[in-house]
Amino acid sequence: MGFAPTRKVRLSTAHCNNRRVQLLGPEAGDREEWPLQDSHPYGSHGLWTDTAGRTYTFHVDATATDMDAMLKGVVIVRGPDGTHLDTLPGPTGDFDPPVLTASSKPRGPTGATGHRTEPVPFSPAAVWAGHPHGGIVKGISSDYRIDLHLGDRVLRIERAFGPIPVPPAERDHYRDSIMDMMLWMDPDWEWNGPPIPETKPVFRRLHSGKDGRIWVELSPELRSASDVSLGERIRYDVFEAGGTYLGAVNAPADFRAAINPVFDGDYVWAVTRDELEVQRVVRYRIVRG
Repeated sequence: MGFAPTRKVRLSTAHCNNRRVQLLGPEAGDREEWPLQDSHPYGSHGLWTDTAGRTYTFHVDATATDMDAMLKGVVIVRGPDGTHLDTLPGPTGDFDPPVLTASSKPRGPTGATGHRTEPVPFSPAAVWAGHPHGGIVKGISSDYRIDLHLGDRVLRIERAFGPIPVPPAERDHYRDSIMDMMLWMDPDWEWNGPPIPETKPVFRRLHSGKDGRIWVELSPELRSASDVSLGERIRYDVFEAGGTYLGAVNAPADFRAAINPVFDGDYVWAVTRDELEVQRVVRYRIVRG
């Protein structure tokens, strides 16, 4: 299966650090705001809603000095009127991803220093997304074992999946990019974490459709094993909310997944850039064939 574009509209963006939730209705002036004074939603899945009208926001501790401690965060649940209902543990649990670190030496008259943390490319990661049935779908990207947590129930999805090799050109590309960033921070920096793996994780991201389907964004393969600039082939495995496997969906060449797509039934909305670098929202329809 694949996508076919059906309609294009212009995309407008909003400032992401206002620390508030805005609810926009279909009528002019139909708007409500909830302040978030203690922290702010974080990450690509930082805010979602369920079919009961509850709103979920994933919050991180902006005052934490340890990156792992900060990213674990908590999930705050609000009712349809904004009332605080619950605070849940963060979905990443006790997973600690392998990272690289660099610290700058004092610079300038103030003696200021800096610190940078980067994940090791193609290493396993704790991946998750909110689910519209009131739960969270999550897994460790190195194993095709995905859990949908709905209250006290857990639905597990498992599939056999062979390893995806990392082409030498892609490994060199990521290694050179990290070296450039870290050497800018510290001219004497040396690689201080595990090496880049020779195989990719099974999947890269998880998504929940508005209809409850689970979309597993598989780790992509390069369009050319020797030319990183030609981009990646993006492919999804799709499951019903009950775990039934529906099939694989191949995205077209112009499809971009850096900004989370929105999935609903046989339609997908994604942000793309045209030849003038103008961002647009494109609606795609799944074509069976």
